[in-house]
Amino acid sequence: SVVKAAFGQRRKKLVNSLAAGFPTVGKEKLGQIISEMGLVPTVRAEQLSVAEFADLATRLYDIVGKGLPEEEKRRKGEKEK
Repeated sequence: SVVKAAFGQRRKKLVNSLAAGFPTVGKEKLGQIISEMGLVPTVRAEQLSVAEFADLATRLYDIVGKGLPEEEKRRKGEKEK
């Protein structure tokens, strides 16, 4: 999850924590997303509001979630039930 990745590494900038949690997205793209949200590049996870985390999760889903193979999407759907 986005929150788990964001807080997965102590005292790290959000972009670095997310890069570890979402390696397929890439640090450059994650930095671009953070910038598009109007956040400074050095922002840390604990500085985001709940609304900002929701926005970040939506943006990451648009990149990662839509690119998942069908089998993985099906497994994720089964876990949510």
